[in-house]
Amino acid sequence: MNINNIGSTNFKGGFRFPNMPAEAKEKLPEVVKKRRQIFDNFEKSGDVFYTVRDESDGKLIKFIQNHNLTFEYYPQISTKSGLDTEEPQKLSKLLKDTRPTPITTLTQLKKAISGRKNDGKTLLASDKDIEKIFETLELELDKVKTTVSPNGCKIVKDLETGEKIWISPASKNNIHYVLIEPKSLEQNVERYAISKDGQILAEYKSINGIKQFKENFNSTLIKKEK
Repeated sequence: MNINNIGSTNFKGGFRFPNMPAEAKEKLPEVVKKRRQIFDNFEKSGDVFYTVRDESDGKLIKFIQNHNLTFEYYPQISTKSGLDTEEPQKLSKLLKDTRPTPITTLTQLKKAISGRKNDGKTLLASDKDIEKIFETLELELDKVKTTVSPNGCKIVKDLETGEKIWISPASKNNIHYVLIEPKSLEQNVERYAISKDGQILAEYKSINGIKQFKENFNSTLIKKEK
């Protein structure tokens, strides 16, 4: 099994600030002094794209609040994404190719950064969790791309076949709900409940089972702000 590419797009820390005020722009370099990148006038005059390491994401929340900033947060992009501030076109291409859905509210941002729901017990699937799930289900995907949706679902896509694996955040009982969307319409969708240690706890095939799976899966997701 080759899943070396799983982590390649699964890093937090890309912030686009449209028409950033001059005062905030001046103070931005001091928020995080190391391991960050600043793309000034990114794609549009006045816009700033700011990438940081995972552990620095939380520092941006207070900064955003203090300056009442409009923002777009991209969990898939960070200083680990192989970008260069001297070549902003690479960042533009990455955004175009991956077409990630940005997070735009502070409530969703806080949940995404912490990886937890309000109860503090539901965690996004880690790379280690995904590896265990792949091993358990004997999945053989060679070239994959992993993205994370604003609701916390991890989506692993085989770039050659188009097959997708949807992995929910962990429930309060540390269970991930996994849906395998096959490459062919002639194949059946598979649905599983898998523990954090990689054990299959249930497979959902019946009409009632599929309904229960959907309820369980949705219950783990980060809810949208109303």
